[in-house]
Amino acid sequence: MRGGRSARFGGEEDRGAPIYDARLMRRFYRYVGPYRPFVLASLALLLAGSAAQLVQPYLLKIAIDDFVLAGRREGLARIAALFLAAFATEIVLRFAQIWTMERAGQGLIADLRAELFGHLQRLPAGFFDRNPVGRLMSRVTTDAEALSELFSSGVVSVLGDLLRLGAIVALLLWMDRRLALVTFLVVPALVAMSLFFRQRLRRTYRLVRRRIAAVNGYLQENLTGIRIVQLFRREERNRGEFRRVNREHCDAELDTVLYDSIFSAAVEWIGSVSLALLVWYGGGEVVRGAVTFGTLVAFMEYTQKFFVPIRDLSSQFVVLQSGMAALERVFGLLDTPVPPASGPLRPLPARLRGAVEFRDVEFAYDGGPPVLRGVGLRLEPGERVALIGPTGAGKTSLVKLLIRLYEPTAGRITVDGVDLREVDPGELRRRIGVVLQDGYLFAGSIASNIAFGRADLPEERIREAARLAEAEPFILGLERGYGEEVRERGGNLSSGQKQLLALARVIAVDPEILVLDEATASIDPVTEERIRSGIRRALAGRTALVIAHRLSTLAAVDRILVLDHGRVVEAGTHAELLRRGGLYRRYFELQRAG
Repeated sequence: MRGGRSARFGGEEDRGAPIYDARLMRRFYRYVGPYRPFVLASLALLLAGSAAQLVQPYLLKIAIDDFVLAGRREGLARIAALFLAAFATEIVLRFAQIWTMERAGQGLIADLRAELFGHLQRLPAGFFDRNPVGRLMSRVTTDAEALSELFSSGVVSVLGDLLRLGAIVALLLWMDRRLALVTFLVVPALVAMSLFFRQRLRRTYRLVRRRIAAVNGYLQENLTGIRIVQLFRREERNRGEFRRVNREHCDAELDTVLYDSIFSAAVEWIGSVSLALLVWYGGGEVVRGAVTFGTLVAFMEYTQKFFVPIRDLSSQFVVLQSGMAALERVFGLLDTPVPPASGPLRPLPARLRGAVEFRDVEFAYDGGPPVLRGVGLRLEPGERVALIGPTGAGKTSLVKLLIRLYEPTAGRITVDGVDLREVDPGELRRRIGVVLQDGYLFAGSIASNIAFGRADLPEERIREAARLAEAEPFILGLERGYGEEVRERGGNLSSGQKQLLALARVIAVDPEILVLDEATASIDPVTEERIRSGIRRALAGRTALVIAHRLSTLAAVDRILVLDHGRVVEAGTHAELLRRGGLYRRYFELQRAG
């Protein structure tokens, strides 16, 4: 697993969830609002079904005492019909209750997942650097599913079982207190055993949640980097590592199953002891005429039903433990704060002039070593400026600050004189177009990827953007043209084709400021030459910041800045920098020699 974690989110991996946290449950049930009618209907069905179930043993008592032992046949058919009707009613009501509760549970979890996804969309880039994607996926999938079970099968079932237990206890005491006390003799053993297994189940379920997050994280990381894994022939080693992680999860699950199975078997055994005591004592009472045979039969039926909810409560305790752990994780993620604006938000002008200024900007990732040190630079409206420098000089970090993926640790950045910390990040990113080195594409059509920034983009604008980026020739060469389906991450396209589509995607939204972060790095020289005119057209009238390793990319810029060790060390035109004989000239000579 990766290193640093969010203080509000990552650290919950190692904390134990309480057995029952009323605060978390109150917060969880705020999501019930739209589904309250379903919940109330489910509770009513549960109570009615329990009543239909509990009346059946008493009907047996009546049939035996008042008809069978009395030698009366008339009326026995009516009792049998009532018994059958009660049983049928129980089955129908149980089906209706389960469906109603599942309907509410699935709707509630769908709402919660949507909120989780929306919250993730608003979190800063640094959060995703600190938290593995596999762990975040577990929150939205595995943990949300645990909450669905907690709501649909856990809390309501626990309530139903407790009500059923209470009703059975009341019936037993009402029918015969002495037989009831014999039945309850085993209760202290049940309580002691429940406390014993509760602690162990709590620990094992906590471990299960951590282990499944590790499995998801390792799986996601390896599938994302599968080409690198295959390139370095790591398949066998990674398979062995996954077997280890998977086995640890399996062992944790088996521990849970072991304790749960032992507990269920112990409840069965204690229930048998209770029945044996009832047969011994109750049979003696029947022989001496103190208790009717029908009462003893009803008691035996009620005793069996008494232990069914106790067995169920053991599995529901497991559901409750899993749900509490999931609640802590899910709410821990939802409580991760979205960085607020540093002051009241200010709108950007209706049309940006495009003046960009960095004033004494400093930046470091998560308290690490400085990446940018006192950077000061200015882009005039419509000016095209190139930024070059060695790997690690801070070029891409500078772009991330400009579009507010991160915030500077010192200094300020302005666009048309407006401090970016006072601007809504969403509005800012609509006005600044960025083409990164990795032209990430989403599953969908070619056209939908170009129109990704604006769902309402007309078809002609999509085609115009593709023509400007020189992407149309290869698009029209595909079998379905603009309707061709793109696989996940653009797996069925070449690196150059993906980059051309990424260029078209930015051109389509017509940004006032354009940033090309090594945008032609994945394009061969022939393709690069073909799109230069398109890039020039895209840059016309816009402020542009071009980051490149290839000096051939700099032909369309007005000025060049050289960044080294987080500082701007040179600035000027191509000819001026060559005359100075500094770092830029060394770069130029190395590339010309290469």
